[in-house]
Amino acid sequence: MMKIYAYTCLLCALSAVQMKTVNINKHVGENVTIRCSGWNIWWNVNDNVKYLCSSPCTEDKHIIIKAGHEKINRKDQIQLFNKGDVLLVTFTDLQKSDAGKYYCGVKRFGKDAYIEVNVKVMDAEPSSPIKTPITVTVTVTTTSPVTSPHVSDGFTDMSTTNQTFNTTTLPASDTQGAESPLYWIVGLIVTLLTLLTAVLMVIRRMMKKQQSKTHTPTIEAV
Repeated sequence: MMKIYAYTCLLCALSAVQMKTVNINKHVGENVTIRCSGWNIWWNVNDNVKYLCSSPCTEDKHIIIKAGHEKINRKDQIQLFNKGDVLLVTFTDLQKSDAGKYYCGVKRFGKDAYIEVNVKVMDAEPSSPIKTPITVTVTVTTTSPVTSPHVSDGFTDMSTTNQTFNTTTLPASDTQGAESPLYWIVGLIVTLLTLLTAVLMVIRRMMKKQQSKTHTPTIEAV
């Protein structure tokens, strides 16, 4: 009798090791899978029934859900997968009410083995701010010759023409990459318009000089 008692005490001493703890911090609406393994016991528990229970997990009524060897079981938003010596516990769409202390348990001869699981559920993260579209407006000022009835020789009236180009509306994050090509195109347009204006002015002056020579009166000697 004394030998049996001593053997029982030895088993209890071997089982009285520090319990492993898993801490989970997640936000409302997220999913999380908790891996319970390393049960701090000397015996193989691959084929044992495993379960999830709420604290204090001292009675069967505290067991929330359990699963046999290589079985998957679901209850509400909780799923268990008893995979060998590992118990995978998945919470879907976490809520504040899911926060608390749980235990992963293994059914075995004598005292069950446990892993403490502390679940903390924080408020949902704020959604990303909506990017406000930005309209980029580029105004180009050019000059072009305009025919006027009051023109003195050697002078040409110039009028100013404002041309406005409304670019495609882009999100704020996209305008930075579009600025350089846009400015390059606008600069090319301004250069071409300037060259065209200069050519037209030269042609106009040449035509006026030619007309002046044509209409010069011829003085005959007496």
